[in-house]
Amino acid sequence: MTLPRLSNACRVLGLSLCVFGLNQVSLAQTASPDVRRVSLSAGFTAIAIRFQPDRERLVLLHTDTQNQPLKTFKRARQFASQQGWALHALMNAGMYHSDFRPVGLLVIDRVTRFSLNERKFGFGNFFLQPNGVFAVNSAQQAAILPTENYTAWATQQRLAGTPVELATQSGPLLVSRGHLHPKIDPRSHHLNIRNAIALCRGQTYFVLTEQPVTFYQLATGLQRQLHCDDVLYLDGSVSSLSLPNWSIQRDQLGPMLGIIQRVKP
Repeated sequence: MTLPRLSNACRVLGLSLCVFGLNQVSLAQTASPDVRRVSLSAGFTAIAIRFQPDRERLVLLHTDTQNQPLKTFKRARQFASQQGWALHALMNAGMYHSDFRPVGLLVIDRVTRFSLNERKFGFGNFFLQPNGVFAVNSAQQAAILPTENYTAWATQQRLAGTPVELATQSGPLLVSRGHLHPKIDPRSHHLNIRNAIALCRGQTYFVLTEQPVTFYQLATGLQRQLHCDDVLYLDGSVSSLSLPNWSIQRDQLGPMLGIIQRVKP
């Protein structure tokens, strides 16, 4: 099975940093990440990368050593190399302003770089309530929870001796504890390439759709195919993904989620 043919994205956008190695690389060749294709609905599919906590770690990247936004997968990989990390996957990790500052919470290496955005009203998908937070504690245990529950959860983690290691805020929270977002309309015709982070029977997945889909198709498809209990939408038209032998970047990016090789003690 070959990786998806997304080459027309470069042609439409005119980006030189878009797609690499699409027709030559098979899913089997990407040996380090656990990569699979899932069917969301008839004719609509997504790439899903499963995080493997026994051999991998989750990281969050945003700026370089000079506190400048990384913006591209190329620079993110250079930064990762400087840290001695072997990257298995990279994906955009939430919505951001024109200066690449995140719209909401950003925690990296246990430091809150940008505070929780608790505004209930605003323009864009981020403010489609409820929105949510994807967070990972120091034991590499992941959670997706509504924004209003994050502060209490983070306090619980700190008191338990497993403080928040990384966190990013986005919206809408497409699926929460198995329930669809109340404002998702199954009759919607609003299609877009989309990406999300999902928790499915205790497993964490990076997800990127291969075709434009609706929120409903993405959410219900992940529930049906991967049995996802929680799905946090990350973005649409800029949705990007990088694997060791395959990459698509649709625009310059803000925060990025990464999967790296776990270093044995």
